[in-house]
Amino acid sequence: KDVQLGCYVLTTMAMQSLLRGFASEAVDMAQGAYERAKGRAAPRVLAFTKLIEARAHARENNPRAASRALAASEDLISQADQSAGDEPAWIDFYHHARLSADAAEIFRDLKNPKAALAW
Repeated sequence: KDVQLGCYVLTTMAMQSLLRGFASEAVDMAQGAYERAKGRAAPRVLAFTKLIEARAHARENNPRAASRALAASEDLISQADQSAGDEPAWIDFYHHARLSADAAEIFRDLKNPKAALAW
């Protein structure tokens, strides 16, 4: 079974739920994807999952949870950048620049322009 691809598919489903206005469901899906794949998926795959979780928490106006998930995503990206591993090619798009762009939107959603500008 391809755990990494399953994690990514569930994460993109969470993103679609979020875009349709279902932030709570998006949080549940992103957390489920992460829990199923942690320890079995590449750090960059898990980092993207945490990013979408952070975006969903921001839409729920939960700054603490959003910040925790965003920090986890940043830590996982750092791990991915430091280790040459077996990353699937389809996750190559997720790097620090994408994290920064999304972080600005997360803090925009949380009505924290100072933090958004810091990214």
